[in-house]
Amino acid sequence: AENVIDRLWRFCIERQGDERVYGNWFGVAINHPGGKIAEFRLHALSRKRKEQQNNWGGISEEDKERLELILGGDSSCATLGRVILASQIHSLFALDPEWTLQEIMPLLDWDKNEARAQQAWNGFGLRGKLPEPLLPFLLPLYRQCFPRLASELASVSEEIADHIAHIALFTSHNLLEEGVLDDFLRNAMGKDRACFASHIGLGLNSLDEA
Repeated sequence: AENVIDRLWRFCIERQGDERVYGNWFGVAINHPGGKIAEFRLHALSRKRKEQQNNWGGISEEDKERLELILGGDSSCATLGRVILASQIHSLFALDPEWTLQEIMPLLDWDKNEARAQQAWNGFGLRGKLPEPLLPFLLPLYRQCFPRLASELASVSEEIADHIAHIALFTSHNLLEEGVLDDFLRNAMGKDRACFASHIGLGLNSLDEA
């Protein structure tokens, strides 16, 4: 199957159409060959991790090379493949933390590439999860997002508000002391603050009285 996908990737690159700009990057990616190929790569890695169990030593060099074709490409296939990879940072981090921090996490960094960051946050905002070990690396990147909630990230601003509520309630990070909550509330639109408050309420209702 991997050999077929390797051939399919080359086929798509050779026959790709003109680059386009999308509003809903993730919605386009999950229906595009580039996104589907990225999903296959993630599925294959998950299968390998399950099969190797205690012998798993991280993502192999061969698989890293396959993923780097997506990460380093300029084609529409690579662009939409990166959206899928960004949406699954938590899964890749579980497979290979060091490589993920070095190669995947920069997709979310606005200082490195604003266009790619907007695309990546569209994927991560809609499908990303928040394991505790990732948060020290993610919180500075969230703070980069807050001034962009009303512009580049308007389509996922409510999802980001949900993320902030989750971090505030269910992780070890004190967003008040760290200044993250103030930054968020100063920049958030009314609908984002309402979404944040709603998720805080739902979260509190799920806790016991103490």
